[in-house]
Amino acid sequence: MPPEGRLSHTGSDTEARDDLRIAVCSFQTAWGDKDANLAHMEDLVRQAAAQGAEMVVLPEMCLSGYDDPDDVGFSEKMQVRLAEQVPGPSSERMAALAGELGCWIVFGMPEYDEGLDAYFNSACIVSPDGIVDTYRKIHLPNDEPKWATRGERPVVFDSPWGKIGIGICYDIYNFPEQVAYARAKGARIFLNPTAICWNVFDPSVFRLKLEYNCLRANIYLASANLVGEDLTTDFGGASSVIGPLGDKGTIEYLCGYPFDDAAGHEEGISITDVDLGAVERQTINSFKNMFAPNPLTGEPDWRPELYASWFEEVAESPEWNKEDDA
Repeated sequence: MPPEGRLSHTGSDTEARDDLRIAVCSFQTAWGDKDANLAHMEDLVRQAAAQGAEMVVLPEMCLSGYDDPDDVGFSEKMQVRLAEQVPGPSSERMAALAGELGCWIVFGMPEYDEGLDAYFNSACIVSPDGIVDTYRKIHLPNDEPKWATRGERPVVFDSPWGKIGIGICYDIYNFPEQVAYARAKGARIFLNPTAICWNVFDPSVFRLKLEYNCLRANIYLASANLVGEDLTTDFGGASSVIGPLGDKGTIEYLCGYPFDDAAGHEEGISITDVDLGAVERQTINSFKNMFAPNPLTGEPDWRPELYASWFEEVAESPEWNKEDDA
């Protein structure tokens, strides 16, 4: 359930819609300038809504910027100084915009939880009716733990299009469990606010990881990436919506560009119509139906009860819990 003070969309009696017009935005931040970023976010959302977008996905940390210089103390870190609670000024402003335009908006931000006295790399989800939920990034790579706390709650939220999954960047590329969890819960599309750069990593690696998740779980993926220079990092853009819809079950890019395509290295909006029912109609091979009963066994091929026991054994093992003596 969403935290107190946020909306629940679980009570609808209407059947989930299959048709979704979704926009993903490659966004260049004004690092550390929340007011400028908010105005820019609003402009992109208005442009997307004018083209009929019913859901607009913006990148990871687009509200503030991503980069975190090494020589700054915790209390002076940009992410800590600009973090907000949800509900708060930025989430309420974006919710008001969603209400005005009649669309859903997802955007990345640094979030502060007063009760926990902790900061999170979060994605805020708003609908025309208000703030729906906030997803807190569960897996933190590189320097992110220097300011952010790891989240613990997966988010699969209800919408007019049924359940929708969400993760942030590293969550998807290295931990396919989250995408599988969302698909098993009934999600047909998974949102990926992300921050993939060109001057540190080979973006083709992240293209392969994204496409793997799409094929493995038989699910649409919508990725919105930062683009251009943040503070020191050159982000790659190439936001996209992909689905396992091509010939013989291969990946199809419905809009946008693969991460390693230089043509996508510019700011802009990519928009497409998605038929969410298509993922349920795929019958090319058994992998498409691993979450549904196999007609030969009467049970799904995906076996979470087994995996749960395996991982519980790992979590309780001395090898996993031993302290680092270094």
